Amino acid sequence: MFTTEELQAIDRKYFTVIVADAYDVTLISNNTHHVWYIHNVELKDRNICLVYHKHKIATLITATPDAGHFGGRSGISSPMIHFS
Repeated sequence: MFTTEELQAIDRKYFTVIVADAYDVTLISNNTHHVWYIHNVELKDRNICLVYHKHKIATLITATPDAGHFGGRSGISSPMIHFS
């Protein structure tokens, strides 16, 4: 779970925050216009963050998410996984 402190620490000069809650964060870079979707998964012994990165927002907006795949078949890259 993302804490309030972590969510407040997002640099809003660099990022436009689309969603920021306990389990999901979606950011757009104000410089490059790249999009990041970060999903926090809580496991019994640790948290895992799945990070998806997209170069173009247009395909993100027109995509229809389906179960288990953010953006469906819109070409979002495989997730990078961060263990904490």
